[in-house]
Amino acid sequence: MNKMRQKRNRAAGALFVAGIVILSLILLGEVYYIYSELTEEHSRYHMEERDYVNLVNYEEYYRIYSEVTYDSAPTRKLTTTENEIRALGYYYEAAALYKAYLAVEDEDSAAKQMARMERYRAQAGSYAGETEKIDERLKIG
Repeated sequence: MNKMRQKRNRAAGALFVAGIVILSLILLGEVYYIYSELTEEHSRYHMEERDYVNLVNYEEYYRIYSEVTYDSAPTRKLTTTENEIRALGYYYEAAALYKAYLAVEDEDSAAKQMARMERYRAQAGSYAGETEKIDERLKIG
């Protein structure tokens, strides 16, 4: 009877260890899956050209600048349209700062922002006409 109990205890112990090993492997697999999903999502996020064009069409210039700051991977290849619209986002930021510096009568800083505005207006290419809408919206000029 004692030998029978030992066999049962050994079998139960072996099943317990096997269960722990299987559950540990499942846990490690899930951790790896979650990690790969998180890192993949962050490395692949970027605005597409149509997203930039939609922001211009809806005149959401503040969002263009916001998206440009998040979408700045150094290895990313940008189209001509994307570069022009990104310049429009930077123009919006420079125009907002220009207006703020004028409000506090900081002429030197306002002049620097005006120079940036002119540079980004030139870089906006076919979207340079949108800078007039930004000026109107911000009541500049």
